[in-house]
Formats: sequence, structure tokens, C-alpha cells
Amino acid sequence: MRKQRYIPFGYKLCNGEITLHEQEAEAVRMIFQKYLHESLSYQALADQLTARGIPYRENASVWNKSMVKRILDTPKYMGADDYPQLVSEAEFRQTNAIKAVKYTRQAVPPSPLAEAMKGRLICHECGSGYSRKLDSRYREKWSCKNQDCKTEIRITDAWLQDGFTAVLNRVIAHPSKLEVEKALSSLHTLEVTKLTNEINRELYKKDLNEDYVKALIMGCAAEKYANCTEGNTQYLTDILKKEFENHDSLTEFDIDLFTRTVEKVSIAKDGTIHVRFINQKTISHLNDEGKE
Repeated sequence: MRKQRYIPFGYKLCNGEITLHEQEAEAVRMIFQKYLHESLSYQALADQLTARGIPYRENASVWNKSMVKRILDTPKYMGADDYPQLVSEAEFRQTNAIKAVKYTRQAVPPSPLAEAMKGRLICHECGSGYSRKLDSRYREKWSCKNQDCKTEIRITDAWLQDGFTAVLNRVIAHPSKLEVEKALSSLHTLEVTKLTNEINRELYKKDLNEDYVKALIMGCAAEKYANCTEGNTQYLTDILKKEFENHDSLTEFDIDLFTRTVEKVSIAKDGTIHVRFINQKTISHLNDEGKE
């Protein structure tokens, strides 16, 4: 079992009293001084302590950044709780002020487009939802939430806005594109595609879960039935056509128009944007610039 330190590094028990451990105490002072005046990282300090051969505890001579951080976080070094003082209160407070600035990341507010895309952008491969993340270079990345799919697309907000604007302008110029063919209105929805793909994946598995497959088939049938109401589809189509017939061509992305009229969006790997409007009509546009 690994031995734990019950007394902070830099101290020892002598005749029942807490006193300084000279070698360790010198290491504590060095950590604070180098962090304050040389701006060394936790890991750089850990490497120096390992090189000096100063054990953190018995049989533990290799330091890591967590050990260094624990020392910088310990107020007992100011002389608190009857411990001998190793650093001044000013040094301790200044060290923690530097840490607060150095290791507190500034929150990046979500873009209006990202907010509008919540629940709308889905994976074109499997139909599952996407989550938006920023990588270490602060580049937008959308990741499929389906662990069996794991599709990722690196696309900027500007790229998405340009593609959506192009689709909306196509509809403004030709509202008739919103007309839905009867056969398509009942069968070709993204949810039906998602369920169909899931059914096919399950059927190819060696350990077939018949109950699960039956449930998927029933769900797919229910989705098809829910989307075969032609009267409702035509009603929504008429509303959309009036909306776009009275709209001027866009010079920039209109987020309000987008959220009022668009239900789902999927992005194919070749850069094609598939926009499904609230009447289940899908209009596609190849936007191949700005995608990695």
C-alpha cells in the first residue's frame, strides 16, 4: 500500500512537535520563489525537483505537477495552524493571485448561430445529433453524439452561415422549390433514414436482439405514418411560400428567418448542406469552401 503524507511536505514530527524538515523546507521555498519570479510551470518545477533527487515522500523521488500544485495551495506554509512559517503571507497571496489569472480560462460565449443550431444540426451519416466544441486552436468542431458513428466535421460558423444564406436565397428566388412531392413527404425524412440505418446495423449483428429490432421497426413505421399527413404538409408549404415570396434577397445570414422556417440540417462529408424545412422539404447546396 502506498504511504501517504499526513504532514505537509517541508515539515516533520520531532518529539511530538511539528518542526521544519530542512531539505524539504528549502525545496518549498525554491518552489515559491521560482514560480513567483521565473514563471515556471508546475511540470518544469517538478522536473527540477526530480533532478535534484529530493523525494516527495518515502520511495517517491519522481515529482509530478500535482505535487507541486499541492504545495502552492497549502496555507500552512504561511504559519497557519501552528506550523512553522516557510513563506510570507504576501508571497503566498501573490502566488495564488498568479495562479488564478494563469489557470482560469475565459469563457467563450456561444455564437448566435451555434444557439440557433441546437437540436437542428444532425449527422448526415446516421441522423444523430451533433454537439459543438472548440478545439485548442479555438476552431469550431461538430461531433456526432452517436458513439457508434463518431463522425466529426470541422466547419466554421462563417462557412455555415454562407451555406444557409445561399439555400435561403434560392428559396426566396424560387418559392416553388418548397413544394413537396406526395411520395417524398411520407417516406424520406431524416428520422426514417436514421431508424432504417439502425435496423440494418442490428440485423447484421451476430447476437441479434429481436425485441430491440421489433421496436425499431415499429418506431420507423410510426415515423412514416406521422409524416404522411398531406393536408398538414400542404398547409405548412403554403405558409413557407408566403414567407419567402415577400422576402428580399439576403445579403447576410438571417437567423430569424432560418429559425422560423428550418427544422433540421445535415452536412455531408463532401460539403453538401441538406436543409430540411418545417414542411419536410429538403433543399441541398454544395458549399465546398472553408471546410476541413
